[in-house]
Amino acid sequence: VSLVEDNCTAADDVILSVSPSSFDCSDAGSVTVTITAIDLSGNSSVATKAITVVDTLAPEITVSNITLDLGANGSVALPLGTALALDNCTSSSVEYSTNTFSCDDLGANTVTVTASDASGNVSQEDFTVTVNDVTDPTLSAVTSPVVVALDANGSGSISESDVVAAYGDNCGTVTLSVTPTSFGCSDLGSNNVTITATDGSNNTTTVIKAVNVVDNMNP
Repeated sequence: VSLVEDNCTAADDVILSVSPSSFDCSDAGSVTVTITAIDLSGNSSVATKAITVVDTLAPEITVSNITLDLGANGSVALPLGTALALDNCTSSSVEYSTNTFSCDDLGANTVTVTASDASGNVSQEDFTVTVNDVTDPTLSAVTSPVVVALDANGSGSISESDVVAAYGDNCGTVTLSVTPTSFGCSDLGSNNVTITATDGSNNTTTVIKAVNVVDNMNP
């Protein structure tokens, strides 16, 4: 109300009413307000005014730092509900700057979550996703017998390829160790050889393979 005048009643004594005078989310947009003025003689006048109701509050984001373990395929995704967004009027959409992770993301990663409501209000929050590789490498020994024949010097040896059939890892890099690899006369008979596969995150797998050491040399 910008101005109230009456021929007999002072402006301060004119009774004004506005309807509606309170608004909520359902009123977003243009609302017509009715203004009624009544003087001391009971005479009244009515005017209307268009009011624009707007929502300017951005959604509130709730999110915490999270630790994820890569799967056997070397990837992992953020679980549903990692971040929640509450808005005063409408439901909010939630988007992440990234929501899938691979072996290239091992360690701490900063992720930005963005929430927006139907009125175009936007809020953002950063959180940390720590990605771990806890999957042991795959490793298998050859199934065929492994025989080491000592030479004229009473010694013999094996290599990785003699005892390892296959190996792999969800993140690719594997270091193999075989022990022992050298044998002598004191090792005649069956010997347990330990084969260990270690990946870049120090996850290990160990298998045992029997190696038979023989002496076929004539005196």
